[in-house]
Amino acid sequence: MGQYYEMLFIDERKYMYPIDYNWSGLKLTEQSWVGGSFRNAVIGHLMTMPDGCRLAHIGDYSKEELEEKRPDSLEIDDTHVKYSSMYDMCWTSGIEDRFKMPRISDKEIMEFKWKKTVWVADEDTHEYIKCDFDDPDGQWKMCPLLILLAVGNGNGGGDYHGTNMDRVGSWAFHKIKVYYEEPHWMSNLEESGPLFKEG
Repeated sequence: MGQYYEMLFIDERKYMYPIDYNWSGLKLTEQSWVGGSFRNAVIGHLMTMPDGCRLAHIGDYSKEELEEKRPDSLEIDDTHVKYSSMYDMCWTSGIEDRFKMPRISDKEIMEFKWKKTVWVADEDTHEYIKCDFDDPDGQWKMCPLLILLAVGNGNGGGDYHGTNMDRVGSWAFHKIKVYYEEPHWMSNLEESGPLFKEG
């Protein structure tokens, strides 16, 4: 069974659900194509946050990873929240609140697309990737963003399996920010070619 990922904007405690966006797919790899509506909505939401925010793309198989590989906690609003509780926030308590959470509509996504290209950066690691809103050549290019943010990859159908597996989830829970000009003072993860390519 494929992963069904939930996006959690940690600083603001907001959730985004892929099923709310047309043609997004229920699997991580389906959601990662350039031009996908859920992926574009995530970037669009980041565009409304001038200072960026911490976020993670939390999968339905992430519970064990959050419990075993992240024993520490994250400070949110002067309180320490265990990483292990993030799963319950998205997959238990979050489910009841999903239709109450703020959304970015398809109309708003279209309005963001006046800017054809943005650069999304991890402010903690000083790395960035280029993100186009559309794939005009129809090449089915894979965007690294959601894979870099993924927690729980590798345990279900539709997960990512390919190059640079060690980088999957390496941006999760970090401060992520959109730039409108290329941030040359950071490291370009895609400078030598596609970061993620399925095997």
